[in-house]
Amino acid sequence: MIDKPEQDFEIENKKPKYNIKGFIDKPVQFKSKNTVEVVDYKSSKAKFRGEELTSNVQAMMYTLAAKKLWPKLKRIVVKFLFLRFPRQPVQELEFSNEQIKGFEH
Repeated sequence: MIDKPEQDFEIENKKPKYNIKGFIDKPVQFKSKNTVEVVDYKSSKAKFRGEELTSNVQAMMYTLAAKKLWPKLKRIVVKFLFLRFPRQPVQELEFSNEQIKGFEH
């Protein structure tokens, strides 16, 4: 159950060896869908484009962290909310298990 407006995380893994520490701005759980939306607020002057969006390391890291924090949830969606773009503020990403396993290695 997600009960915090901001969620910190630290993942220490032995094989492959890595350590990731960070904060998720706003995790939102949808019980009926067994889904979590990870919302990250952006104040940048430009939105992500092309590979910068589709292979976004930050979104993959959030997905990996969410899988570790809430392993029972089936679906993880990362939403970047760009505050300077009120008409179309959201860029949304969802990665397959294979993509996240590849990212982890």
